[in-house]
Amino acid sequence: MNENKYTYSGSSPWRLRHLLPLFSAVLLLMAAGCMKEGLPGTRKLELSFHSALPAGSDAIREIEVFVLDDQQQLISRATGTIGETLSFDCPQPPTLHCIAWGNSNDNSLELPTLQPGDPLDKAYLALTPLSSAKAGTQYLNTPPNLFRGATETDNNTLTARRVFNMKMKPTTASIHITISGLPEITGTETGDYVLVVDGPAARIDFSGNYSGKAVHRLTGSFNTQKEYIIPPFRLFPTATGKGIRIDIGYNGELLKSITQTSDGQPILPKEGKELSLLIKFTPGGVEVKQPGGNSTDIEKVY
Repeated sequence: MNENKYTYSGSSPWRLRHLLPLFSAVLLLMAAGCMKEGLPGTRKLELSFHSALPAGSDAIREIEVFVLDDQQQLISRATGTIGETLSFDCPQPPTLHCIAWGNSNDNSLELPTLQPGDPLDKAYLALTPLSSAKAGTQYLNTPPNLFRGATETDNNTLTARRVFNMKMKPTTASIHITISGLPEITGTETGDYVLVVDGPAARIDFSGNYSGKAVHRLTGSFNTQKEYIIPPFRLFPTATGKGIRIDIGYNGELLKSITQTSDGQPILPKEGKELSLLIKFTPGGVEVKQPGGNSTDIEKVY
């Protein structure tokens, strides 16, 4: 047997000519490896999120991102955190729409199942019901500190890879309520004191529009000054732009319904703002006011 059957003798050009097909194959493999990150017909979209808030109860704990095409149909979704950059391989329609939610992974919220191709108008976040209903009224959970971000990209001018910094804005109002004079009206600090808030929105869609009407049932406790303190909670703004109603009850009886402050202003929660109410029962009626006369604007960009 000829042991040199597959070897080539002679000059170097002769050997090079037979090695050229092997070099071509290697180059094709290398090109395929380079194209893996950005497949033909796609572009790399990267989204970065930042917050000036320190870690804690008011921080954005997690972010869920939804990428939609120019027909506003879902392409992809992913979950991340503040300070993280999420990367997507996207097709090349004229426009891409990106919607992000902060703190949406909460038991108080329900998100319908979404699959690629689903339209934007099918997507929303709705408040979940409490396990118990009373007197035929279905009470809903109050929302978390929910944030929303949105951006639109002109995909015709995108480079192969581009990073967008998305601003996350609050979608809820923070409410603080202090009630004084209740023991003087009822004669005791014991019993079933309850506060019912009627009128804020029950859901928010992916375009940032509010809809529906929620009813929330809240309870608090007395402090050493005999003030009844409702722990701070959050609300969606009303879908109609009108004020909310607050019912104060004791042992199943309505003590007072409040729809405005003593100076005639509606009780109107606004996104990104903190609303504090001081409610004082007196022998002559009920006084309702806000510390300093106005709500405190705490709107920030995250």
